[in-house]
Amino acid sequence: MPQLMTADLPAASGGPKVLVVEDDESVRMTLGDNLLASGYDVLQAENGERGLKLACSWTSDLVVLDLMLPRQSGEDVCRILRQESVVSLYS
Repeated sequence: MPQLMTADLPAASGGPKVLVVEDDESVRMTLGDNLLASGYDVLQAENGERGLKLACSWTSDLVVLDLMLPRQSGEDVCRILRQESVVSLYS
């Protein structure tokens, strides 16, 4: 069964994995709920710094990334992920 994951790296159900990096909680939760209802495992981060940490320790199939994030911009996060990861990025 798909899981909405907000804690540190719980076991995934085996479905496609999506990391949502969004500072607006209502947007983040809406995206997470809709992805979950569509059969995805979802991990969420509230800022770019946390998003990078999660991306390094949780192999996702897709990252949904807000470009205007606190602490570290989405553009910086995207640049780093493109250099260090093979995951698909949509911003």
